[in-house]
Amino acid sequence: MLIVRPAAARTDAEAPHPQVVVLNKDGEAEYPFAPAKRALIIESLNNFLVYDPTEEFIERYCKFALNDTDVIYANGRRISSVQHHDFLQAYESIALWLSFDLGGFDIAVKLAQLLPQTNFSFLLPHDIEDRLESVNQRLPVNQLYLLLAAARPYPFLAEAAQLMAKYNRPLKFVF
Repeated sequence: MLIVRPAAARTDAEAPHPQVVVLNKDGEAEYPFAPAKRALIIESLNNFLVYDPTEEFIERYCKFALNDTDVIYANGRRISSVQHHDFLQAYESIALWLSFDLGGFDIAVKLAQLLPQTNFSFLLPHDIEDRLESVNQRLPVNQLYLLLAAARPYPFLAEAAQLMAKYNRPLKFVF
């Protein structure tokens, strides 16, 4: 099961109501909307549910316009399950709004492996370096090495990986 805020629902003045994508007994995805050409996957349930501040932040700080974009709740690593392949492959491009930590990079890598023909982007706010400088926590060295090794084959993760190598500080974006 996936929860999606379809782009088509944004014609209302209100934030679009989430829709549920379910798998039928044959494992095929069933959903009551036509998918847009692009999607945004959000890792944090809070950010998915508290939609207006999330949308404002992504558009303002990440310079990513959400018009014509389906917004999908990742449900942690479950989003990268092979069960979601048929539904997710309908998107030409998928932007990722994930935690800036080993878990977020792991989700990004697994999605890229699951959907090799899809164009991915890893959203970062324009002031990410200022945000990282204010974080005191560091990743354990073994997690940092795992993260950097996993990200290396994926060009869409290059900037994020360089920042992680420079700062070695995890960051969660929760409103």
